[in-house]
Amino acid sequence: INAEYMGTFFWYFSKHPLLEDLTFTKMSSGIDQEDIGKSIPSDLPPIEFAVRSKKGVEFRTITNPKEPFTQDYIEADDGNILYSEDGSLFAVSTKTCVRVFSSETMTPVFTIPRGNVVHMKFSPRTTYLVTYERRLEGKSKQLALQHEASLENLFVWKLSNGECVMKFHQKEIDVNSWPLQFSFDEAIITFAISNEVKFFDGHNPSTNHVLTRLHFDNLAAFAIAPGAKPYNVACFSPSKGAEPGHVAVFRYPLFKPEDACAKRSIFRADEAVLKFSPTGNHLLVQTCTATDQTGKSYYGEANLYMLSVDNAINQDVTFGNNPGPIQDVQWSPTGREFCVIQGFQPAKALLYIANNCTPLRDYGVGSRNTIRWSPHGRFIMIGGFGNLAGEMDFWDNYRFKKLGTTQDRDGAKSYEWTPDARHFITASLRPWRRVDNGFKIFTYYGDLVHHEKYDELYQVVARPPPTAELYPNRPPSPKLKERKKLQEQAQPQQAAKSAYVPPHLRGKMGAAPSNPLQKDTSGPRKLSALEQQLMKNPQEIPVPGASSKQAENQMTRNQAKNQKKKEKKQKEKVDEEQRKAAEEESDRIQAQSKQHQLEDLTNADNVQKRIKNVTKKLKQIEQLRQTIETGGAVDADQQNKLKQESQLQTELNLLQDALNKLVV
Repeated sequence: INAEYMGTFFWYFSKHPLLEDLTFTKMSSGIDQEDIGKSIPSDLPPIEFAVRSKKGVEFRTITNPKEPFTQDYIEADDGNILYSEDGSLFAVSTKTCVRVFSSETMTPVFTIPRGNVVHMKFSPRTTYLVTYERRLEGKSKQLALQHEASLENLFVWKLSNGECVMKFHQKEIDVNSWPLQFSFDEAIITFAISNEVKFFDGHNPSTNHVLTRLHFDNLAAFAIAPGAKPYNVACFSPSKGAEPGHVAVFRYPLFKPEDACAKRSIFRADEAVLKFSPTGNHLLVQTCTATDQTGKSYYGEANLYMLSVDNAINQDVTFGNNPGPIQDVQWSPTGREFCVIQGFQPAKALLYIANNCTPLRDYGVGSRNTIRWSPHGRFIMIGGFGNLAGEMDFWDNYRFKKLGTTQDRDGAKSYEWTPDARHFITASLRPWRRVDNGFKIFTYYGDLVHHEKYDELYQVVARPPPTAELYPNRPPSPKLKERKKLQEQAQPQQAAKSAYVPPHLRGKMGAAPSNPLQKDTSGPRKLSALEQQLMKNPQEIPVPGASSKQAENQMTRNQAKNQKKKEKKQKEKVDEEQRKAAEEESDRIQAQSKQHQLEDLTNADNVQKRIKNVTKKLKQIEQLRQTIETGGAVDADQQNKLKQESQLQTELNLLQDALNKLVV
């Protein structure tokens, strides 16, 4: 009997009134074992979402998305809206203030008298609200200084009384990597500045009271892992010239370099995004460079690395022989696997196991650059937005089965699952799109449930549940599946359009369609053990079906190739030793010559000339050091000149002493 229908049978069977307390457990054919027989309460709250348009903020539900369930609009002119992580509070920023409402009653809780707030962020347990304003520049900054006003633009507000407990000055903010972050239990607050991360008491925060500091040279990014104590903090510094970049994970409060519980040197890394798993046990480091030294990509070079906080895993995330950038990488909410879209378009999507960083599934090739997991990790959406056509594939990750495919042609900028994982919302927003603004609601089978158009739409945000367990982890509904089949059967079947064939090839045997963007026809599949090994360690393998003689010839060729490599390495080693010996002999001769020159220091004019010559060489060395610090390259002769700095400094000191004696 099909396992899917058996699981559905048990789920519906458990809904009987006499069997509400029973639980049926099904072993998933995918990665996990899930309880899909829990009874689903009928009194679950409806899924709410907020819509910010030109009229203001309105609230709707998934069950009735056509009409708002509130009568009045909330004013939000050129502002922003945000739900707290537990969905209990709702914040709206305007030109003059920030208003915080109760999500249940929509009554105001308090008002923050700060205008022009660009970004907002709630703390994990909804104790604080962080607001960021654009920094003052030009005349506005001068006017503020004349009136002795503060230039701080990053504030932390306590939600219980509306008090500002912390304030900082921040040049700019990336909403994906805030400089101010909280631990999961809000026990500590962290703030990153140049070369260090400051730690504050989360229970009694104060800008002037720093608990401890984590010093990290050239700090460019940091992240604090989710979870309670012990707190793990990851830091990244970019590569600079010939020096590699560094990633290190520290355990609070041990922040000495030797205390790092995991670390790695990374070459060719100008920027990095640090992503801890939801469990906080693993860290993904996505790096990129501004330029690609190989010249293969206009967008630079991208790499992905994985570290575990106990340093048991410290390796590259490999993609076999598939070149190209990393389009997106996202952790599953369970923290046991992560999905990566990698390669040039059409790109390939792969699922990796976190425990050993091994690829498990291949979702196939397509024009995709975005990954969104459902809240329980059961469903996954793999789509292509931005400059792509808006195609979306919905998968049941437990069974590794594609549920449906759809497309949003309106250039969606916002896309997210509803908290119950039954619907997916996309929205085309201003200012990214001046026309065709609106939001759409899809099922996980790809069916369009609702489409609402707006003249100007700015945000669509779903309200989070108070707890992750509020909405149960349910399998796909067979009713939706049957309804979709009936709809497909009711639609008139159209003849499949064949690809274009040039006129001079029509009617000829073997005429191939003209398709310059032909995609990889290899569909989704589970990777075999051999494919997993080859993707982690690409290597040449014998051709299947080759005869024994061919295999021997291939082995002979491989042996000859290895022998040539071995001889080449030995020759390079001998050449390197000879070069070092020649350099040592040259240094010895130069030292003798300089010693001979130093012995004749009786003429003051000659001594002054030599002082001037040595000073000139030291200035040239200082210029070379500045070139290296700014990322410039130096050749071999310039490197040899750098090595002579200590000798030249010693010679200069001797010459100055000799000149002082002659003058006296």
